[in-house]
Amino acid sequence: MRLLCILFFCFTIIFAYKTNETAFGIGGYSYFPIICIVFGLLRILEVSLKRQKLKIRNILPLSLVFIMTIQIFVFNVHFTSGVVLSYIIFFILCWLLGSEESTWNEIQCVANSYVLSGVIFAYLLFSQMRIASNSDIRFSVFYSDDKFYDLNFLASSLYCSFSIGMFMISKYHSKIIKCIYVSAILFIVAALLLTGSRAAFIAIGISLVPYINRKQLVSLIIIGGVLYIVLPYLLPELLIQRFMGDSYNDASNEHRLENWKNAILGISMHPLTGCGLDYSIEALERVIHKTVNAHNTYLYAIMHFGILFSILFFVFMFRPIIKIMKFGLSKKLVWTILGYLFTTTIIEATLSLTFITNIAFYYLLSRSDVTATNKLFQ
Repeated sequence: MRLLCILFFCFTIIFAYKTNETAFGIGGYSYFPIICIVFGLLRILEVSLKRQKLKIRNILPLSLVFIMTIQIFVFNVHFTSGVVLSYIIFFILCWLLGSEESTWNEIQCVANSYVLSGVIFAYLLFSQMRIASNSDIRFSVFYSDDKFYDLNFLASSLYCSFSIGMFMISKYHSKIIKCIYVSAILFIVAALLLTGSRAAFIAIGISLVPYINRKQLVSLIIIGGVLYIVLPYLLPELLIQRFMGDSYNDASNEHRLENWKNAILGISMHPLTGCGLDYSIEALERVIHKTVNAHNTYLYAIMHFGILFSILFFVFMFRPIIKIMKFGLSKKLVWTILGYLFTTTIIEATLSLTFITNIAFYYLLSRSDVTATNKLFQ
């Protein structure tokens, strides 16, 4: 049952291109994570029937489900079924994946799924370039007939695949596997270039810090300067404008800061109970009468749970990350996580597949057995 639970968690990651970037939604992509949860619950039942010891050390995810119930039925906050379902899936998934020790094979399987997912996204993105259009749809991936990924969400997903792939390269000794990983990572980075996401490339820079010594840093600065001068003469005009022009002149930073101010204003009006368990654009329109997004993962969470209960949410979120950092033996993984946390500050990822699967993966890592820990943090 545990194997099937991990398998469907891998499917959830691999087929991410089939869903939207903001929430699961009832009747949509949620079948993969729900099947994963079913097998996880059956695993707990199996262990219980065999009267084996299963140390479930963290009940905080289940406590957050209870808190949502209180918000809805006691405080009568406004809610949307898709948002509530996404949170329930999120919390239970993390609880199940962190319920027992994980093995190296399980971690390896999930990590490979991230890389494969990134390759699929990259392939679809390059295929999309054949569309005769200069709009954003040419630089994104469709998840339905008429809807496509937000570019920053797509870039964040590609970053996750890149960073986990970089981390896993050092864990393999086979030159063939290393070459496959390097090829996949270069393909993913090329796709990231097309998104024009500044945040994703800053995150890449953060995650690469432990891989680079001082001598290499000087060499990279020189190479980067040369490429910056030469590439404009080698790349097509469209790509130059996408990465070096349009992406930097769209007033997106000012727009994002304005949205953060509106989100903080909405929170200040309902600091205890939150603005409701629904999408930020609906909550802010109802509370401050403006049609805007929160545009920030953490402000979005505070809008949902209020200042008091959001503390528990952040404890739930950072618990596995802090535990991983306590191993203290892998700077590479720590910098990878820091890069990921940076990308989530500029998008509303609280209910997205990018956010949910990553935190669930950290719960899996935080329960590594001795063998897996030695391989991961050596």
